Amino acid sequence: MNKRFFIFVEDPGALNMVLDLPRFFDKNNFSYDITANNHASFILDEKKIKHFKLHNITQAINFLKSKKYHAFIIGTSENSQSLGLKLIKFGKKNSIKTIGIVDMLTNAGERFKGDSLNPIEYEPDLLIVTDQPTKNAYINLGINSDNIFVCRHPQEDRIKNLKKIFQKKFSRKNSLSKRWLFIAENIDLFNPNESFRSENYTFQGRGNTNWRTGIIMEEIIDALKIISPQTKLEVRLHPKNKLKQFDNWREEINIDTYKDPLESVWKADFVLGMSSNLLIEAILLGKNVLSILPRYEEKEWMPELQNGFIPTVFDRNNLLNHIIFISENENNIFTKETSENEKDSIENLLISI
Repeated sequence: MNKRFFIFVEDPGALNMVLDLPRFFDKNNFSYDITANNHASFILDEKKIKHFKLHNITQAINFLKSKKYHAFIIGTSENSQSLGLKLIKFGKKNSIKTIGIVDMLTNAGERFKGDSLNPIEYEPDLLIVTDQPTKNAYINLGINSDNIFVCRHPQEDRIKNLKKIFQKKFSRKNSLSKRWLFIAENIDLFNPNESFRSENYTFQGRGNTNWRTGIIMEEIIDALKIISPQTKLEVRLHPKNKLKQFDNWREEINIDTYKDPLESVWKADFVLGMSSNLLIEAILLGKNVLSILPRYEEKEWMPELQNGFIPTVFDRNNLLNHIIFISENENNIFTKETSENEKDSIENLLISI
């Protein structure tokens, strides 16, 4: 059967899960159309991946006319007005199988809610997630467990292959000047309060900002001033960040200018962040990685934080001690193997469903 898939993505996280699907579809003679808007579309343009830009349901319906699809694959996003939600409704109304893809646990109760009070108002027929805690979260919200499939995150195989390419392409430089890269995060659009100081913060920063990213960035800058005064922190902006968000620190930081985030991570000596998926990718590339979290409960946001795959600190003393340790032992990286290979691939799941 020559299956035909329709893909819609809006946010970088969902896009990260479908980047390899065109190669898989071509290999299996499956027809497909990739559609996108907002940040996902910008990234697809940068990667020169052919796609169609859709901005509203009227435009989407016109695009879908006279086309017959086996399934819609819809990525979730931080947007209660997302076209993806409307496409799920349209697909179900027209007896087209709808498959939602979720790349991480955070905001599980918001991704299929839209503007309603029901967290699964826009529930797809099937759901593909990347770990058991995320599956459990959706079961608790009321989605039938038989309709939720756990897959190995596609980034793992992709990055293992990319690491081999980087090793051949970029020679290792033994520079005395080390590159400390901080992975910034934007304000959570579903729950903005999660991105600002609360009474249970264990990091305080300098007291002039309540923004989570700013507080953690200040802590890192001040720690580096103690152990490596000549070092200027390099900051990798999230695709949704605006440069003006960093105006208060413009004299103390450099903004990362690499187009490819993975090349930037590869060329860093140390990668610091909070709960960004890019930290997982950095570890898979074999980099020295540290998560700095301002609240203990944030460790529950990602399985890789929960299980210790990503080292984590919660206070200023441990941050300083850990930075000192990795700076003195940069060639003695303790890498951990994941259990991801025990899961099926997203490609095999799509064949079976």
